[in-house]
Amino acid sequence: MKVVTNSARRSPTVRVLSDCHAILYGENNFKSQRWAANNAHRSPSLLNRGYKTCLAALRSRRGSSDKAEGMNRMSILTEDERLKLIERSAQLMDNVQHALENDAIWEQIIQKEGVTVWRTYADVKNFRANGCAQSQNAADGATIRSETYMDASPDKVFQLLTDDDRVHEYNDNCVELADIEILDHNTKINWCATGKFGPFKARDFVTLVHFRPLEGEDGYISLAANIEHSKLPPANGYVRSEIQLSAMFMRPVPGNPNKTHIVQMTQVGQLGGAADSAVAKKITQNLSEKAPVDFMKKFNNALMSSPVPRPKSKSGPSPFIGVGKLNET
Repeated sequence: MKVVTNSARRSPTVRVLSDCHAILYGENNFKSQRWAANNAHRSPSLLNRGYKTCLAALRSRRGSSDKAEGMNRMSILTEDERLKLIERSAQLMDNVQHALENDAIWEQIIQKEGVTVWRTYADVKNFRANGCAQSQNAADGATIRSETYMDASPDKVFQLLTDDDRVHEYNDNCVELADIEILDHNTKINWCATGKFGPFKARDFVTLVHFRPLEGEDGYISLAANIEHSKLPPANGYVRSEIQLSAMFMRPVPGNPNKTHIVQMTQVGQLGGAADSAVAKKITQNLSEKAPVDFMKKFNNALMSSPVPRPKSKSGPSPFIGVGKLNET
């Protein structure tokens, strides 16, 4: 029997094949990942064949129930776009993990209230295993990394992080949040909006979100990155902004499985309009370097508290309800 290595499990080829296998055969993640890892070595063309097989199967299922996984008659995406976004999320996850493991690119800037914060100007989203990554222009903004410990197990941390109805308990900037389309059981597109910031208009974001258990070890990972699509323009009343990267690693503390070591990485992109001026960018960067301390404190408090009902939207339904797969809940 072929031995499946951690590096094989983490490769983008394995990830895409795994997702295709799950769509085609309805098997759980573990079985699909194992099958993909054991078959990815067979031929360099297997990935392309996997794409074609998936596309053929998805097309053959047109007209079936909207609940069929991987299918959506009202989808904003073509099947090829859907699979490419799944592949992109897998590659981003690999690159971010490689960047996190390279201590040489990080500069510590703050240590406060149990939270340590670093920054880097390396291009984390395109970081490779060999450590080769182009440096970003400082004007594009640094990637901020923060680490601390949570007073709950990784399971509970992950459950809170993926519960959209509780985001308001630890993220004051997320005033509106709605899923637009589910790509697979680990990947989706969502829409988020802020309130107004002083003289700045409210911002909205369209984001590719991917979350799953860590492979080869206990814990979880969640990743979000900006995407653009012609069918998802800025909503009325909002200025379109970008979250270039938001990732979180959740691992149990050795010897204490009821505590979680959290690593968060964020990079804010273009905010749009006057918020992209040099002065506004400097203010935003300063805030992003200090914000992790407040975020971690609020997140831990939410873990220790009972759920707080999500406030009703003041602006009505999400502007993209009915555009993709999902309806408003």
